[in-house]
Amino acid sequence: EVPEILLSSESDVTEDDLSLLKERLTREAEENLGMAMIFSLVSATQDWLSSVVEDRTKEREAERQRKEEEEERRAQEEEERRRGTPVTIETFQNWKEAFLRESGIEKDVDAEKRLTGRQLFEKDSSLIDSDKVFQDEEIDEE
Repeated sequence: EVPEILLSSESDVTEDDLSLLKERLTREAEENLGMAMIFSLVSATQDWLSSVVEDRTKEREAERQRKEEEEERRAQEEEERRRGTPVTIETFQNWKEAFLRESGIEKDVDAEKRLTGRQLFEKDSSLIDSDKVFQDEEIDEE
């Protein structure tokens, strides 16, 4: 007669695992009816536990590796996001044109024709002395 098998878990073995082990041990006991079966049952239990531990270790390792890869991918994406696009004259001009189009700002045609301060002073030397009048007025007021 097959002995009654009672199993309890003292570690992270689940109830499903225990029911699978009980089925396996019952089959092992049926195969060994009429013989001493304790050694066979203990050996079957050790083999089963070894395979379960090995499977769980592989699962944990795979999960750990997946998490590492995910973290590495996130870090790489963050680095790429921070790095951005290198700014060159061409990329800036393209961005500026697109920005002006999107914002609806008209290009100031007169701004391109206006002279810079240096060009104004080089063109009209009377501008050099124009600020002296203001300085003289400030001195007189004091």
